[in-house]
Amino acid sequence: MAYVAQLWTLNGLATELGRDRRAIGKALMGVVPANEGSGQNRWLMKTVVDAIYEKPGDALELTEERARLAKEQADKTALDNAQRRGELLEVGVVEAEVTSAFARVRSRLLAIPSKTAPLVSQVETPAEAEAIIRSAVIEALRELSETDVTSPAEDDEELVEGSNSSAEPLDKSVGGRRKKALT
Repeated sequence: MAYVAQLWTLNGLATELGRDRRAIGKALMGVVPANEGSGQNRWLMKTVVDAIYEKPGDALELTEERARLAKEQADKTALDNAQRRGELLEVGVVEAEVTSAFARVRSRLLAIPSKTAPLVSQVETPAEAEAIIRSAVIEALRELSETDVTSPAEDDEELVEGSNSSAEPLDKSVGGRRKKALT
């Protein structure tokens, strides 16, 4: 005599498997009953066991795997093409360029006090001192805005004459108290 697959209700499954009826119902959410549309829902035991013991992400279907592989291959080809067209940059090159640009900015800004100090010490009003300093800052910003950052700087060591372009912090403060003017 041949074995015929039996259809099981939720109550029958709970009794046969020794599990809570709600837990089985939760595991079967989204699983189409074998007797869909004919009264009380019933499932094959194999379908139920697969639904209960299947771990999420364990068994990807072949079509899903092929689609994922095709997408990865397309992404790789797109990146290769973008690199050949010169649209991508290596991280190391970008880091070197940004570091070089920051060194130029730092060097140029650190040169402002030594450049303006002799001029500011000879003026009599704060407005004149401000004008001298503002002019030096604007000049520095103009020079920095004209910097070409598309190619590596070859003269990073000689950025600004007489400036300290090292990365260490300055140990002494800049400026000081202003002497009171005699009135």
